[in-house]
Amino acid sequence: MIGDATFGDSLLYRPKTDTGFDPPQTLWAGQKGILKVAFVEGDAGEAHVVFAVDEDGNLDTAEDRELYGISTLNGVWQAASRLTDDSVEDGLPCLLAPNGTAMCVWKKEDRLMYTTLSDWNPQEVFAEQTDKNEPQTLVAQTMPGGAAIAYSVQGPRGMDIFAAFYDRALDRWSLPRQMTFDEHAESALSLAFDGADLVIAYVKTLIERTTKEVEINGETCQIDNVPQPGRADLYLLRHSLGYDPALVPGSLSCLPVNPAPGDTATLKATVENRGDLACDIHVVFYDGDPGQGGTSIGEETIAADVLVPGGKREVSVLWRVPSVEVAQNIFVVVDPEGEIEDRDRSNNVVSIRTLLPDLVIDGLSESVILGTTVLLTAKVHNAGVVATGGTEVAWRLDSENGPEIGRCGVAPILPGATREVAFQWNVGSSYAPGQVVNIYAVLDPGQIIEEFDEKNNVGEKAVQVPFLVPSCRFDMEKDGDTDGEDLAQLIKGLGTHYGGTDIQFFAAEFGSRLGFVKT
Repeated sequence: MIGDATFGDSLLYRPKTDTGFDPPQTLWAGQKGILKVAFVEGDAGEAHVVFAVDEDGNLDTAEDRELYGISTLNGVWQAASRLTDDSVEDGLPCLLAPNGTAMCVWKKEDRLMYTTLSDWNPQEVFAEQTDKNEPQTLVAQTMPGGAAIAYSVQGPRGMDIFAAFYDRALDRWSLPRQMTFDEHAESALSLAFDGADLVIAYVKTLIERTTKEVEINGETCQIDNVPQPGRADLYLLRHSLGYDPALVPGSLSCLPVNPAPGDTATLKATVENRGDLACDIHVVFYDGDPGQGGTSIGEETIAADVLVPGGKREVSVLWRVPSVEVAQNIFVVVDPEGEIEDRDRSNNVVSIRTLLPDLVIDGLSESVILGTTVLLTAKVHNAGVVATGGTEVAWRLDSENGPEIGRCGVAPILPGATREVAFQWNVGSSYAPGQVVNIYAVLDPGQIIEEFDEKNNVGEKAVQVPFLVPSCRFDMEKDGDTDGEDLAQLIKGLGTHYGGTDIQFFAAEFGSRLGFVKT
């Protein structure tokens, strides 16, 4: 039970002697409540205690919770002193002693703070705000050269354990590092260091899903997949602290995005420290694969005290683009010399391609040229910075992946130039006169040409089927359609057996079906 204004709490200790323990002695007492006590041994064996006090003994209010501290001097406990005095909650104190220096970590309202006890100068633990900065419980552990804190945080996918690591030499904390990844609830944490790993003991409560019936406005409703606590077990987690400098996938960029030969461009990439420990990170940009003889464009080193574990930082260099119309491979590599004992080197390299052509469908048009034959025309533009090779346009029905009705070739196109290509589509009798058909022009369907943007290679147009749809009963060539060649053969045949009147009749009949005008 927590003390209050009527029945207060006392903090006691019993000195140990050669024969046992002396009677209890009071270190602090008041008509208040003690919420949590933390202890650590610091330099020269001196002892330190920090405890959180609820000043009014009313647990419904939190802004009156403050920290008190007591230390020994030459092994003798001194008087208690109040460490915080403000209008926000101060609680969850933990004491550490990295390299023997006594340090307090605690929660101040919605932030974690830390300071040495010898020089009380509170600073925020985390260099930047994240959604994992507000623990409800807090435990701590001293480790060689630093320390660790751990706590559980409720997130959208469950309650998980997060930890942060302190580097005494740099006086910097890592950002929160996630230790567990599931929907179950981890709580009741305890920390230890076994000489190699951080060891976390905790209770895992399984989250089970069930169906519940609830009454809403007098009606019974069934709600599926309702989470509820299940079995609870004791778990043990070992975490080996390590280094993991990395590059954020997709972060390598070029400005301008597709520079022309001879331009000056800026290359940028984002470096991330995914490890638990800080380190100097060497970053090098290359023109070409460094493993295949690529040449260095520029480099930058990020100091360990600049990029804390969990942090990100953008690096950039200027690049004089080669004066050749050849696509370029740009690479950026962290720790190219392999000097860091990296636990995952697969995330140390990203690359892009630049100096590329960019074919675009810049418009589609159609016109009826003969009966059921429609001339489809596409304007193909090269918006890139180098010339293209030859390719094709595939014409398709209904969608860009629909049935193909034909292809036409596209000759090479210089940068900034436009070329028109056309295809004659014989509609035949598959569609009713006046019916609207969606036609798609798919540029470079086999992706023969490497382009800057492959997403602008499709054009779409609604095409109306001509009204003059001839039958195939005058298909003199037996090729499945009727055209001018069939008319010529028909007239020639009629001239052999009939007089001029019959020839004129059949020619007029057949010609009108093909859309000819009598002259």
